[in-house]
Amino acid sequence: MRALLPPGLAVLVLVFGATALETSTASRAPSAATAAQVAPPAADIPPAPAAGSADTRSLPPGSGAAAIRDLPGPVHGRSAIRALGKQLPGVARLNGRSAAELTRLLTDDPTMWLDHSGRLFVKDALPAAAVPSASAAPSASAASAAPLDQTFALHSLPGSHRTIYLDFDGVDVGTIAWTGQGLAQGSYAGWDPLHDGTGFADRERVAIQEIWARVAEDYAPFNVDVTTQDPGEAALTRTNSFDADYGTHLVITDSDTAWASLCDRACGGIAWLGTFGATETAGWYQDAWVFPAGTSDLPQSIAEAVSHEVGHTLDLTHDGTTADGDGSYDEGHEPWAPIMGVGYYHGVTQWSKGDYADANNHQDDVAVLASHAPLRADEAGSTRATAARMTNGTAYITSRSDIDYYALGTCTGTTTVTAQPAATGPDLDVVLTVVDAAGNPVAAAAPATTEADGPEPWPWVDGAYVMGPQITGMNATVATTLPTGRYYAIVDGGGAEEGGAGDPVDDYDDYGSLGAYTMATTGCDLAAVTVPGVPADLTASITAEDGLTATWAAPADDGGADLLGYDVSLDGAAPVRVAAGVTSRSWPAVTTGSHTVSVIAVNSVGGSPATTGSVEGTPVAPGVVRGLQAVPDVGRGSLKLTWTGPADDGGAAVTGYLVGVGSRTYTTSGTSLTVSGLVRGATYRATVAARNSAGTGPVSARSVAFTTVPDAPGIGASKAGRKGGGTTAVYGWSAPAATGGSAVRGYEVTVITLKNGRRVSARAYAAAASARSFEVKLPVRKGVTYAAVVRARNALGWSPPSARSRAVTPR
Repeated sequence: MRALLPPGLAVLVLVFGATALETSTASRAPSAATAAQVAPPAADIPPAPAAGSADTRSLPPGSGAAAIRDLPGPVHGRSAIRALGKQLPGVARLNGRSAAELTRLLTDDPTMWLDHSGRLFVKDALPAAAVPSASAAPSASAASAAPLDQTFALHSLPGSHRTIYLDFDGVDVGTIAWTGQGLAQGSYAGWDPLHDGTGFADRERVAIQEIWARVAEDYAPFNVDVTTQDPGEAALTRTNSFDADYGTHLVITDSDTAWASLCDRACGGIAWLGTFGATETAGWYQDAWVFPAGTSDLPQSIAEAVSHEVGHTLDLTHDGTTADGDGSYDEGHEPWAPIMGVGYYHGVTQWSKGDYADANNHQDDVAVLASHAPLRADEAGSTRATAARMTNGTAYITSRSDIDYYALGTCTGTTTVTAQPAATGPDLDVVLTVVDAAGNPVAAAAPATTEADGPEPWPWVDGAYVMGPQITGMNATVATTLPTGRYYAIVDGGGAEEGGAGDPVDDYDDYGSLGAYTMATTGCDLAAVTVPGVPADLTASITAEDGLTATWAAPADDGGADLLGYDVSLDGAAPVRVAAGVTSRSWPAVTTGSHTVSVIAVNSVGGSPATTGSVEGTPVAPGVVRGLQAVPDVGRGSLKLTWTGPADDGGAAVTGYLVGVGSRTYTTSGTSLTVSGLVRGATYRATVAARNSAGTGPVSARSVAFTTVPDAPGIGASKAGRKGGGTTAVYGWSAPAATGGSAVRGYEVTVITLKNGRRVSARAYAAAASARSFEVKLPVRKGVTYAAVVRARNALGWSPPSARSRAVTPR
């Protein structure tokens, strides 16, 4: 069982219900909900505004709607449009629709209402009551889908990230959106068709399993788990846009109080519109309800109501008709009805896109559902090459374009192939075709689907029955005599007419013919369908002109299924797929060396064991070495060289390297070498080439200028300036003993101010490269003298400073 929580989407009131936590020992008593389950954060549940005041509750993010003023109460039709006035665009955005769409819904569908805060809901008419009888022998009771002790642990797709939870054992209600519709907080009973109190009798468990099976079939094309086991709050409520696990909670209840409070006992179910996958508000508007008392407690009718209500949470609206001029639900036509119309009175109910006569809604149900719960993964390919092995389990047709191919292996003589849709409430009308190895059809089956009223057991009174629609012709069997050969079975969804055709006006086509099926066959050696044998006669050759070429022959045994191709790998690299008719592969750039080729044959079952072959080309000289680096140490007169071996060893191991520095040559087996005795100021060309048994490869070269900064200049005489004129001092120096291999480009003279022999400041002056002295104007101050240091500059930078000159007093 689950509790009801936050605000903000469109509402639907229909003929259905939802609920609670179940185990094999389920009780009708609702389990207690925690406080966190009962009420959302205060920020998400603003107090109800006084009548006529502004409703300041938060709208869904991005809705763009302004705050909605309270409506006088539940309103519908043109009265709702008048009550909204200028608020209509904002309320439309609140409900995820345009103003025109909301106007059309309220105008054309008399069951569509708005609550006081502007959320849409639907009040659906009750179906005609079933009248049980005991005057004729009914057909056999429905068999359970699973052992009865597993009734509250049923899953249609365990592991899915989407969940539809069918809750039969009661629910605790806290503060939720439904309490704003008149539902009091508290505990509400589960489904009790036998009216015998706690626990579930065997026949009640059988009925619950039938309801689950019918709903699971309606949602079988989609990646969603229909379950009777409470998945926990985290699996249902979407907390943010990154939360991948969410769903809906459908309560099936016999609570007269809940029924009367929510729709005055005038509906079979109720649900908010478009809440599946909504963030933040999901808990508040999540739960949907079905009231079995409004559907005569018949499992088939309850299941139709459940699928319909869940469809509303997935944003589906009603499939109606304009024939009566009032937007009534479409009740279908023999043998079909739309799930989002009235599905109680015909044997085939399917999703629709409004292709029937006088349809007033052309919503593409399958596309809308798939936008919330993606299609289930396909288990079989759509061609002979991608055919799956015949399955003993359940497979699925998930869209009108989905075609499933199965490899039958070798068939001979009398052969029977059967495709059976779901045993309970099938949506899939099977079209079955058998083709030969070339794809030519040899037999097909798609009987016409017909409907006739017949007796069905009334599950709650022994010996009683009700009249209901009986369907024949949705399964398909091919029975034929085949010459020995390989064959394939093709399963597709079709329409109601013989051969798989159909007209949505007169019966139905293949649009909603989706769902589960099982396969069976006789006369075919299914065990022969396996992985292929090993490819034969693998050879490989290598030449300098054409590179490496591998050839092979097809395996003697393709495993009983057409080959998809060959996976070919060179030296353990990722394989490359080549087509089934191709038995060679070339690598033009691989012209030398030793290599290993592997080939695997692949069919729809898998890959064969690998066949491998080796080839060795005539070696040539290695390729160029990589990443040559040259680092000079000018002070020591040495040069360190490092490198990486060639990417291509030429087909023979590298035995060493030939190194050249200027006119000198060296050999080494390593990938580094330090050369000494080099002269500062010179430029050297360093080269490295790899060697193997076939010769020496191309060189990698670097040019290295063996230069450095100059030595420090020699400091010369310092003296006071000449008498007369300004007060100056003159400082002299000599050129550096060594220029570092690069000509001196200039000098820097830094004059240091000394006060009583202590440095107090300094200032630098530039001097030309030819200068050997520098005269600078300086102020005469008591106790102040001036000294200087000199630096030389070449292309690499500045030398160390010279020694400090003698301090002088300017004059």
